[in-house]
Amino acid sequence: FNTGLHDIDVLCSSKRQHTREKINITSEGESCAESYRQAMEQLVHVIDNFPAKLKVFRSTTAGWQKYGNYGFSWRANDMQPMSRSPHLAHHFNTIAYSIIQAQSNSIVITDGYWITLPRPDHTQISTKNQVGKHLVHPGYEVLSVFARRWYMMILWGLCGESFERCLSCIGG
Repeated sequence: FNTGLHDIDVLCSSKRQHTREKINITSEGESCAESYRQAMEQLVHVIDNFPAKLKVFRSTTAGWQKYGNYGFSWRANDMQPMSRSPHLAHHFNTIAYSIIQAQSNSIVITDGYWITLPRPDHTQISTKNQVGKHLVHPGYEVLSVFARRWYMMILWGLCGESFERCLSCIGG
């Protein structure tokens, strides 16, 4: 499971104030980080109790916004609705890590942040370099690595020590 940029958008963006009020997810005066913490605690509890062999939390991607993307046709007066820094995603990942580590022994954490931080030119783009709405989604290069990680975790989850012995044989 992953919770991150979309949640940060709903909880923190001034453009989403009406959404927060409509679904009643924040208390008056509560910070978006505290709202995220409370929702994450509930989610971890549900996932931790779910009967699955493998439970994985993938941290949210760095989410390079306007000021980190190359090859796009940003006009000088275009506004950026999200934070201009990918460090906001890191802050929320830190909250998620602390909750998972405190509440669960069965949820594995895999990285989605550090692997995407250095790739501002590998975001979801079009052949015409249109800006679009989805600049925060990683491109195929990163998704390929994510897929290989998932495959390895599934094999590790299914085969356990046998898989580790196999890897050590392959590695020499």
